Amino acid sequence: MAAYAVIAVEAAAQLVTLLAPLLVVALVAAVIASAWADGGMRGAEAQVDAQAGEWARYVFGAEAAAPRPLPVASQGEHG
Repeated sequence: MAAYAVIAVEAAAQLVTLLAPLLVVALVAAVIASAWADGGMRGAEAQVDAQAGEWARYVFGAEAAAPRPLPVASQGEHG
């Protein structure tokens, strides 16, 4: 019975060895897809911000404040 356990462990190790490159490719693809989606999201956010600014200028006229930069702490910097 111990021989079957050894054979099963060896088979599992061989399977992991065969699938490891596929796992690496899948992880790299996931990182690339995440970065691509994040860039697309930033573009969508910028478009929504621009449309909101146009709407505010249309509704409030000159009273609409120009967009201000975020405080340093909100930009991801420490200080």
